[in-house]
Amino acid sequence: MKYEFYIYTKEGDDVWHWDLKQTDKVIQDVNDNKNDDTFSVELLIWVSENSCDFIQIYPMDHSAELPAYVQGQVNKVLQEVRS
Repeated sequence: MKYEFYIYTKEGDDVWHWDLKQTDKVIQDVNDNKNDDTFSVELLIWVSENSCDFIQIYPMDHSAELPAYVQGQVNKVLQEVRS
């Protein structure tokens, strides 16, 4: 499976992706969009080439069941934006 950060804002009008290792970009996006009520960060989980699932990690963290290496990247983002 492949994991990516999926950024969502303005009720779906703006979406973009960051690689799992690009936590600095995700942190910057969160800091830039904290006042946008429609802003969220999700993990896009590719289960096959044409099929994926989403798990929200910000503002609510639903990532507890993810593999340890993915959870580590999620925790890195959440610790930085919540400090």
